[in-house]
Amino acid sequence: MSRPSLTLRPNLLVPSIAAVFLALAGCNADPADTDAADTVDTDAADTDGTDIPEDVDGDGYLAAEDCDDSDAGLHAWGPTSGYYRFSSQAEIDAFCTWFEGTSCGGTVDALTIVGSAASNLDGLDCVTHITGDLDIASNPALTNVDGLAGVTSVGGNLNLFDNGALVNLDGLGALRSVGADLYLEYNGALKNVDGLGTLRSVEGDVYVQYNDALNNVDGLGALSSVAGQLFVNDNDALTNINGLAGVTTVGGHLSVYDNAALSNVDGLAALSSVDGNLTIWNNPRLRNLDGLTALSSVGGALHVTDNDALTNLDGLGALMSVGETLSIRDNDGLANVDGLGAVSSVGRNLNVEYNDLLTDLDGLGAVTFVGGDVAITNNASLPAAAAQAFVGAIDAVVGNVTVENNGT
Repeated sequence: MSRPSLTLRPNLLVPSIAAVFLALAGCNADPADTDAADTVDTDAADTDGTDIPEDVDGDGYLAAEDCDDSDAGLHAWGPTSGYYRFSSQAEIDAFCTWFEGTSCGGTVDALTIVGSAASNLDGLDCVTHITGDLDIASNPALTNVDGLAGVTSVGGNLNLFDNGALVNLDGLGALRSVGADLYLEYNGALKNVDGLGTLRSVEGDVYVQYNDALNNVDGLGALSSVAGQLFVNDNDALTNINGLAGVTTVGGHLSVYDNAALSNVDGLAALSSVDGNLTIWNNPRLRNLDGLTALSSVGGALHVTDNDALTNLDGLGALMSVGETLSIRDNDGLANVDGLGAVSSVGRNLNVEYNDLLTDLDGLGAVTFVGGDVAITNNASLPAAAAQAFVGAIDAVVGNVTVENNGT
């Protein structure tokens, strides 16, 4: 059978150096190598002490690169089996028949299914481990990934991007770890990510973005931490993020941005720290931040911006420090900032601007240090005298102070 369309590492396309020697000189019939003449050693126990690279089954692939050195029929071009790119359903359907005839394991370096007319991945059901990236992108007819049901780990990135007919990820039910980034983006028909229910670790970033039909992320419930960034952005049907309830730390930025139906962030109740920026921006139905009650530190900036239904910040009551800028801006329904009562220092700028219903800044009364500028501007209901009094009570402001266009 002809090989499916694929790209293999150049060094895997040719026999090993040892195999060349075998072809030219033949294998010495003296298995103990008593005459020290063997080029390739079939003496697996190295009883002769020569430490010559071993090829026990004599197939021309050294033990170190042969996935089964006891069977001359199995070698798979080394311990992993190449980088495979598929562009048609026929190539996918033929893959495992060919692959299992030469390989003794289900490990491949990378799989790429991009721009194909494939409707399913059933022909890839022999794959169990991917040491590099798994890319599934721009496949308009793909409805499921059930053919990947045996995959337990992806060592690189997992990218599911722009698959317009993909409705679920149930075929990834065995996946436990992703060694780099997880991208779930622009999958317009994707309603849930329940198929990721066993995924426990992502060593890079997690992006859940621009999935118009996605209404929950419950399938991420096994995640306890995200080493990099966590972005939940532009998912128009997303009503809650309860599936993130196990996440305690985020090593990079956390963004919850432009989710039109999101009413709460209760799914972040276990989150204690964000090492980068925390951005809660343009979620028009978000009523409160009560899901952030365990959050004690933000290493970067905190932006709470343009959340029209947000009336208070009480969920931030445990927050003690913001490493960079603290910005409360353009939240039309926000009446107070009492939830920030434990914050004593702001590493850079402090901005409270364009919050039309805000009447006081009492909730920021514990702030004693601001490492940059302070701007209290354009808060129509905030008395000017109260704004001035607040700024005057801060012990140290490193930068400039601007107080203007507030109420009378």
